[in-house]
Amino acid sequence: MISIDGQGENIKSYEYKGEDHSISYQKIISPLCDKILEYIPIWFSPNILSLIGLLINSLNFFLIICFTGLKGNEENEFYVKLINLFLNFIYLIIQKCVIKQAIRTKSLTTLVLLINHSIGAISLILISINFGSIIAFDELNQYIFLYISFVNVFYFNKWEEYINGELILPKCNGICDGIILICLIDLFTCFSGSEFWNNTILDRRCNDSLILISCIYGFYLCYISFQNVKTKNPEKISSSFNFFTYYIFVLITLFLIVKLNNSNIIDYYPKVLVVTYGLSISQLIGEMHISHLKQIEFKPNILFILPPLIYLPFHSIISYFLKKDFFFSIDIILLSALSWNLIVYSHWIYTESIYLSDTLFIYIFSLEERKEIIRDPRINVIVENYKKQSLI
Repeated sequence: MISIDGQGENIKSYEYKGEDHSISYQKIISPLCDKILEYIPIWFSPNILSLIGLLINSLNFFLIICFTGLKGNEENEFYVKLINLFLNFIYLIIQKCVIKQAIRTKSLTTLVLLINHSIGAISLILISINFGSIIAFDELNQYIFLYISFVNVFYFNKWEEYINGELILPKCNGICDGIILICLIDLFTCFSGSEFWNNTILDRRCNDSLILISCIYGFYLCYISFQNVKTKNPEKISSSFNFFTYYIFVLITLFLIVKLNNSNIIDYYPKVLVVTYGLSISQLIGEMHISHLKQIEFKPNILFILPPLIYLPFHSIISYFLKKDFFFSIDIILLSALSWNLIVYSHWIYTESIYLSDTLFIYIFSLEERKEIIRDPRINVIVENYKKQSLI
């Protein structure tokens, strides 16, 4: 296979280095995954498992929207919470089975890791929204802070992997233990009812206290990742602050929208804003992850990521001082930003998957030996030029 540049050789020679030291993973999840894999055929692609995980989370998301309302503060039925618990646990099992199946079939490539990561980023948005609905969130701030507490851990994990070249998860981590904890809270809520989380303890609602605990625990896990980088590659910390610059910019614009918006959509359907910004953050983290897989410097495509994140807060600030909408309604701008981010992120996943598939000369969703022509035009040009030079 002819590669475009040095990236191609990096992609083919990449070796995944990661360990999950979580007690729940070692004692429960990993043995369970090994048992399940005994019933999965050897020809079954790990990427199909990743897609099944996304479908499960999407099904869970739409079920909760249908039964609890888009705002998420209506009373949930017992079976909705039980289904949410079951689907969250199934998703965790599938996510862990992906890597194990890839190792088992000797197909643990950068393509598998990219798709697994991308689906994990989208699932993080859906899981946070679903969880917020189950514990009776009724304010935009609650959804925002819960999602940020989740995604901060994900961001720092990928940053650690980018710098150190490996990801070593501690004995208590957000990926495995976090989802198990969500399942346990779901189980408790099945019997206590969602209204329990609106009770006040020490002048604070229970669901607000849960957000605070989640944020504190999230920052603790981020600190562990930072310490891992500081221990192994202290010289690289100062050179990687461009990650934080983009990430902090996204969070600042998000809070500007929260404080200054006069959107009817955000007031009644706060989940829309979480999804909109979640897609931007997912692509930002995704570009850092693909930089790690290609072993190149992280340079996000800001022309695609930043436009909606610049115009949304700009529109909110101007409208706030004018006391009226600036040219267009904020709702139109928000829906446009959501559509833009969805298209850009989907296109990014597609083009990167095609590039890796062509570079490795493998199928995306099959383990069969690949026979068809290369689809990525950049690689086709290189191959054709190579053939011409060989004839000469």
